[in-house]
Amino acid sequence: MKMDLIILLALVGSAHSASHTFKASGFPLIVREGEDAILLCLLSPDTNAEEMEVRWYRELESLVHSYMIHRDVIEAQSEQYRGRTSLSREELKKGNVSLQLREVRSSDEGSYSCCVLSTGMQCAAEIQLKVVDSSFSVEVPVTLVSARVGDTVTLPCRLSPLSSAVLMEVRWFREGVKAPVYFYTLQKAMTSVQSEEYRDRTRLFMEELRNGNLSLQLDNTQTSDSGLYKCSVSYNLKEAEAVVELKVAGEFLSFFLSFFLSFFLSFFLSFTLFCFRQFLCLSL
Repeated sequence: MKMDLIILLALVGSAHSASHTFKASGFPLIVREGEDAILLCLLSPDTNAEEMEVRWYRELESLVHSYMIHRDVIEAQSEQYRGRTSLSREELKKGNVSLQLREVRSSDEGSYSCCVLSTGMQCAAEIQLKVVDSSFSVEVPVTLVSARVGDTVTLPCRLSPLSSAVLMEVRWFREGVKAPVYFYTLQKAMTSVQSEEYRDRTRLFMEELRNGNLSLQLDNTQTSDSGLYKCSVSYNLKEAEAVVELKVAGEFLSFFLSFFLSFFLSFFLSFTLFCFRQFLCLSL
């Protein structure tokens, strides 16, 4: 039976993230120095790969990892990858021949290919790995967000350069409130330490964390939510933060503005109609 190799978008993180797969986007995988990365490669249909020979190459020249019949073959492995690569034995049974690359270095940047030898050798399309400096900052594209009572708003915040924030600690604070509005760490929300008034009203866009999106969604806004919000991120003893302001218009103000706008439009239309009639009368 012929097997096709499918390359999926690689994930940054620990080995247990391997079960989360996404279709290739065509964009390079961006990883910070010192992080672990998983370059995903799956056999289709699912086939036990324990008895196969699996090779990972960089630029189709440097042998990054070699596996053959239940064991890793390190003799021909490139020296710079020695001790930093592995395949999951349990996942091999499911046709998952993904490469785990630990403590990524700037010198690891390049194109990687997964090759499987069974009746013949088949190599999948290349995965581009881009390594960025471990330093980072956060930025807010909009510094003022306006809303009305009862709205759902997004307070924008993103990493710079854009890269995965899955393994980071993300905290949102509001000026004058001691407890965090939202607290994300160890790849989950920590609601136990969250400010009571924001519980069940705030969330991050979890699927967007891998793209560096740290924006906070706030439901059912109240006038008491108005104020300065701080987006704070920490990782590997490094921290960065940015501030965005939220202004929520009260129900009375919203009603007044709506009433005034309706009155003005009604008056304008009536006046225009009156002038038009006067013009017709004068013309006659």
